[in-house]
Amino acid sequence: ELLSQSQSGAIFGIDYSQDGKWLATVGTDKVVRVWDADSLDERQALHGHSGPIYNVAFAGNGPLLATVGWGKSIHLWNVETGAEVQVLSGSQSDVWGVAFCQDGNHLIASGQDGSTRIWELPAGRQIAQLGGHESSVHNVSLDPQQQRIATSGRDGNIRIWDLRELNADST
Repeated sequence: ELLSQSQSGAIFGIDYSQDGKWLATVGTDKVVRVWDADSLDERQALHGHSGPIYNVAFAGNGPLLATVGWGKSIHLWNVETGAEVQVLSGSQSDVWGVAFCQDGNHLIASGQDGSTRIWELPAGRQIAQLGGHESSVHNVSLDPQQQRIATSGRDGNIRIWDLRELNADST
């Protein structure tokens, strides 16, 4: 163990920025905490969620951070300034999983309603909604080539989506 740090309540999500400068954590305390990755000194405590925060993801090309949780929305933050820069609404239920495409211009989020949504940034426009799961979708991930989305759900299924066709490859 190199460093250790704690916060109040359960921690549900953690992510490093691509440059390794920042580490963000989220959990039951409704606060997004941004840490200096080398020292684990807390640099920002971001407030804006009204309930537990389930997941967090840094964009690959800068200080943009996405957080999701209770409340049916996706919050976007600038970790350098601490400002909440955008809130994306449109989910029918709590949002549990989040990932950015490498370009930082698209965000993928999954949730309790069994859907996965693709958002175009900075417009904040939902450009696709993927179904297929019979219950909540807990996690979402992109392959290194940014051509496929993998989702995992409470229904016990893994689904792979081809972004070029937006069809389910497998379950």
